[in-house]
Formats: sequence, C-alpha cells, structure tokens
Amino acid sequence: RQRQMCIRDSPYTAATRLHLQENDITTVGARAFATLAALEILRLSHNAITWMAATSLEGLTRLERLSLHHNRLGAFDYGALAQMAGLRILWLYDQGGGDLRCGGEDQWGILGLGSTPDPNGVAAAVASSTTRCASP
Repeated sequence: RQRQMCIRDSPYTAATRLHLQENDITTVGARAFATLAALEILRLSHNAITWMAATSLEGLTRLERLSLHHNRLGAFDYGALAQMAGLRILWLYDQGGGDLRCGGEDQWGILGLGSTPDPNGVAAAVASSTTRCASP
C-alpha cells in the first residue's frame, strides 16, 4: 500500500516544525509542503520513501533541518537545496535504495560526523563540493 505525502490547504501555515517520521510514507509529491513556508524543521526519517518529486521541497526557504535518513531513496536532487540558505542540518544516510553521497558525504552539519559544518549552510557546502552531486 502506497502512502503519498502531500499537505494542501493546511490550516497550520505558521507551523515551524513538522515531524512525520515512522508513518510508512512512500512518495512525496510536487510542492508537498508549499503551504508551510514557515517550516524550520522537517523530519521525514524512518519511512519507506522511494521517490520525491523534484519540486517536493519547493517553498521551504526557511528550513534549517531536513531529516530524510532511513528511507529507500535511490536519488536526491541536491539542486532543491539552493533555495534553503539557512539549512544547517541534512541527513540522507542509510538509504535502502542507493548511495546518496555528495562529495563523499551523506550527512552535513553535525560535528564529528560527516564534514565540518560550512558556516554558509548545507546548500553552500553542496555547491562547493569538489564532486558534482548527482540529481535524478
């Protein structure tokens, strides 16, 4: 049974945190969180996500933390992070669908794990990576 994540016409447009881990979500549709532009933390870890639309994170310009670890993603569009200047933590490790490393890393922003945090944020670290990050 597939469960798609898409929040439309949400009355919680001022929400800053959304915790959706362990909900058996399998896909994340286009502009799934567009009405939640105030989000700073989005946790989608420990689901069964195999696919995310290229525009699924569109509108999340205030996002600071994005947790997508422990899913089944085979690809991730790192270009989607360009709009997130404040993103400080990105977790993509432990994907059953494939290796999502960019520049040798699959988690950013944690001292002692992955690369040293870039003071300009995750988007800047990914953009300055010596290895071109794969997009679907």
